[in-house]
Amino acid sequence: MKRIILLLFFLVIATFANDYEEKLFIESEIDFSFKTQGISKYSKNIINSPAFVSIILPQELKLFYYNTLSDLLNFSPGLYVVKDGNTWYLGSRGIQVPGSYNSRALFLLNGFPVNENIFGFPIEYNPSFLNSVEVVQGYSNVYSGSNALLATVNFIPYFNEKFDKKFSLSSTYYSKGSVNSIKFFLNDDPQIYLGADLFSYEGRTIFLPQRNEFSINDDNYYKKHFHFFVKRDSPISSTSFYFSNFYNRSHFPTGVFGITLNDRNDYLEHIFYHSFLKHTIFLPKSSSINVNFYYLDYKENGLYPTASVGAINIDDLAGRVISFDTNYLKSSDSFTFLIGSEYKLFSYKFRNFDVDYFSKSFIQEYINEQRKDLPLFSFYMVYDYYFSKRTHDYWVFSTSLRYDTYGSLYGDFKSIFIPQFSLIKVWDGRALKLVYSQNYRAPSVSEAFYNDGGLSTLNNPNLQPEKHKTWELIYYNEFKNKRNYGYFSASLYLMKVSNLINSVIVGLGPLGIDVSQYQNIGNIEVSGALIDYVNYLKDREFIRVSYSYSNARFIETSPNTDLSFLSNSPKNLFLIKYAKRLNQNLWASIENKWTSSVLDDYGNRLPDFIVTNLNFVYDLNERMNLGLTIYNLFDVKAKYAISLSNNNPVSFYPVDPRTVFIRLNYSW
Repeated sequence: MKRIILLLFFLVIATFANDYEEKLFIESEIDFSFKTQGISKYSKNIINSPAFVSIILPQELKLFYYNTLSDLLNFSPGLYVVKDGNTWYLGSRGIQVPGSYNSRALFLLNGFPVNENIFGFPIEYNPSFLNSVEVVQGYSNVYSGSNALLATVNFIPYFNEKFDKKFSLSSTYYSKGSVNSIKFFLNDDPQIYLGADLFSYEGRTIFLPQRNEFSINDDNYYKKHFHFFVKRDSPISSTSFYFSNFYNRSHFPTGVFGITLNDRNDYLEHIFYHSFLKHTIFLPKSSSINVNFYYLDYKENGLYPTASVGAINIDDLAGRVISFDTNYLKSSDSFTFLIGSEYKLFSYKFRNFDVDYFSKSFIQEYINEQRKDLPLFSFYMVYDYYFSKRTHDYWVFSTSLRYDTYGSLYGDFKSIFIPQFSLIKVWDGRALKLVYSQNYRAPSVSEAFYNDGGLSTLNNPNLQPEKHKTWELIYYNEFKNKRNYGYFSASLYLMKVSNLINSVIVGLGPLGIDVSQYQNIGNIEVSGALIDYVNYLKDREFIRVSYSYSNARFIETSPNTDLSFLSNSPKNLFLIKYAKRLNQNLWASIENKWTSSVLDDYGNRLPDFIVTNLNFVYDLNERMNLGLTIYNLFDVKAKYAISLSNNNPVSFYPVDPRTVFIRLNYSW
């Protein structure tokens, strides 16, 4: 009944709202250019880029509403997101190794990394903060090195492009909470942006049959995010500075090692401080010197009540990265050359201890370890050479190299070298690309060093990095004219990953609880295909169709494991989005995501499922619009396969139920 009332409310307002003859809000947005900065230190045309790149357009983010970053990525080409009620995990082209958090994907904001260095969690931006998103599939990323094993996701913020508004306010309400966003922008010199996001909602009551109990979760799941950005341009230089503070609090509906009491006494806090400074000095003859600095500070506070021993296990974790990066860029009609180096100071802290569950008096400390300002060094180079370059017909040879040193951070792993080579034929807005790339993922700090005194977790400082080698053949065709623009892209690929890391049960601890340890469990091979078609018919329609086929399998396993399949890796992902302008003021859109069946860690097959979302956007006047979204329109009852090792004995979690969102956006 509540959803029906919300729908009627929307229709009544839409009927009696003042009509106007101005352009739709979507038409006032920038005309999106097909460029990417997610694969290099500078902006490149997608047609010349040695990678499969999908762009989530600004218009797409207006017409299709996403309440969270995970929902946005789950409805993006080739990506697959798994939730367990506490966090989410990104998979790409059918590969989603449970329990890896998000350390296998590299997340960037304007080209600067936003993965914290303990687990790999990214900062969870409110989608209303974003102007567009670049998704680079499986590329050997010389820009930031480690983590880009599956995908590089570069978030382009709202303030990055020309913005003709000075103020905007967005509010979204639904049955479980609210999302509020405020933006303030000055176009004077220097340009100044201020932004803030607040959103909270109640946790769900979930029945977990494998544990025969409820997740109570009746405290709120709460986030807040504050942004500050300044940019100043001159004929000889350009300077950008950004600062943000992100806070996230949640609970444990699936439990940790099967012993967490799922009530209001448990919680997990993530606290991020992130800033970057980019200064570019323009030199003669199309060259420049770029000086980049970024700072990422992360803290986690966790409270894990354990009924079996009458104690509360407490985590106090912290990680910090300070990066100084300098490079030289030279461009001409025949080549582009980039060379640079990066120096990082890497710090982390682990503290884990128990207190008495009732009296809260101190019992025992299991680990108290910290390492400060470990120096890490990187060298990188990108070179693109254009053969017989004419306006519409030419060849490109592209190569990139990166060398990373880790010093004393790990045990046996000290340094690594990764190359990429590609040959690209470009003609009449089309390109055929043959790409060979290598990449790696360094073990996350938690995988290598975290333990709780052997009660349930052991460390493994001698982990080797995951490595991949990929051959990929890509066809790309873009089209832009006065009435529509978009692109079609298709890829065939073969990727081999060695030294795959995952958690393994190695025995029973002193409390009779399974003890796990991260180990290099074997090698996998992945072959598949991916297509992505997007077309925006200006002022009328929008359509996107994407299909991913992936066959991921173990080709070799370590003696300590007995695996015959790669869990939680769907072979088929199909996505279709369609938006239609119904009249001068009203847009309607619908999207469907089909995920094929997967195996959980026990070998049980979870069936395929389709999630459908319905959206309406109505312009009340030139400054204000109203939106209505029904997420999971048909209330599909489906399950995600989640990690056995971290959530024993729970191996699946239900998808989000049908939810109605109503939102108001105002800009001036």
